[in-house]
Amino acid sequence: YLQRVTTGVKLVQEGDAHIWVAQSHTKGASFTTSGASMVYNTSGKAWLYAEESILPNFGRDFAFWTLDKV
Repeated sequence: YLQRVTTGVKLVQEGDAHIWVAQSHTKGASFTTSGASMVYNTSGKAWLYAEESILPNFGRDFAFWTLDKV
């Protein structure tokens, strides 16, 4: 389970998790919570963040996911 925190996104127990909504895009699915989308670093150590907007050249890009039916 994932929770948005000021330093990024962290793994938590189910009761502490935020609700992430999947949205379909041509590149895959994105996940948002409280108006912020999940993003990742494009340089250095990669880890997930939740940002309300992405400005160019700040080393982060939207994270897209492929969802498979199980």
